[in-house]
Amino acid sequence: MNTNTSLPPHLDDIGRQLVAAAHERKASPTRDRRRRARILFAVVSAAAAAALAVVVLSGAGSTPTAPGPVALAPHHHAKPSQSKLPPLMHPSGKQLLVRAAYVALQTSPVTPQPDQFVYTKIDVGHGQITQSWLSVDGTRASLVEAAGQAPLTIPGCADGHISWRMPGEDGKPIEDFIPKSLRGKPLLMSQAGKYFPGGKVPMDGPLVTAKCTPQVAFYPDMPTDPGAVQAYLVKIGMAYPANDPQVADPVNNLAKDIGYLLDTDYLLPAQQAALYRFLATTPGITVKQHVEDISGRPGIGVEWSFGGSSAMLIFDPTTYQYLGTSTIGEQRQVGGDALLQSAITNSAGAQPASAQPSPTSQSS
Repeated sequence: MNTNTSLPPHLDDIGRQLVAAAHERKASPTRDRRRRARILFAVVSAAAAAALAVVVLSGAGSTPTAPGPVALAPHHHAKPSQSKLPPLMHPSGKQLLVRAAYVALQTSPVTPQPDQFVYTKIDVGHGQITQSWLSVDGTRASLVEAAGQAPLTIPGCADGHISWRMPGEDGKPIEDFIPKSLRGKPLLMSQAGKYFPGGKVPMDGPLVTAKCTPQVAFYPDMPTDPGAVQAYLVKIGMAYPANDPQVADPVNNLAKDIGYLLDTDYLLPAQQAALYRFLATTPGITVKQHVEDISGRPGIGVEWSFGGSSAMLIFDPTTYQYLGTSTIGEQRQVGGDALLQSAITNSAGAQPASAQPSPTSQSS
């Protein structure tokens, strides 16, 4: 079995297209690429079988392999508060975030089990919905379903290794079944139909294995002290060190990292509150009243600017719960996502209604 850990450019390109279609939040053009890297290693099998193209390699040492360990991230939030809070009159960004932290702390903490999954339902714009079931401890296969896309299975990392099948049949590489003239080139669907029934390239070729690190969806050791948040985010690869000279827009990077965690990972109430309180100490955060998230829900935003663009985290104006993100690019293009629901489920693909709901889930 091949155990190299480099990702060939052709699979990297196809994988990025699949990831973008399945889980892209349509943020600003300067969005940190590390956010996609978290599930990039998992799309190798899917990329090889994608209808876009299948690349057939020949020659010793040319078998594609998985990339090295990367950070995979995926959130939840509190139930609507039963008691109405007094509205904030002309709030600052800090006041809004402190209120959001208070609301988060009103939820009773429940710890997900390692064998469960973090479910999220996200509107990525124009009514297109993405659902994901991410393994709590990263050792089990996760699932992402996006409108118009084939379901994407993200292999788990159970024993420090990840394995997948390359194109082929009965363990033999696909080049054994096609003319030599086509080897090493993209195999188009029109060409595949000549050699495989229905034009579907079989994915039962050689087994490839690479080292991996479990990509968790819950961080039990994430601090609840706002002062320890930045160092922890740096540790797990979700933020840059403070005052990093290579970061042109530190507020943008930090706020989007936090928004990404809120959108996709399971956070205990105290962890979520710590993120809000930490962000509240960051200069450059302002409030924007009377906004809507990408699904049309009314909200109030914590906004920041970077270059010629801006972005915000959006909260419910009454309950102060997190709703999603919004971005406005240099050409005034609007993007973002709306977190419609999150929960803990017992299996990938199970809907929250028929599974175990999280007490920190929210429905639209």
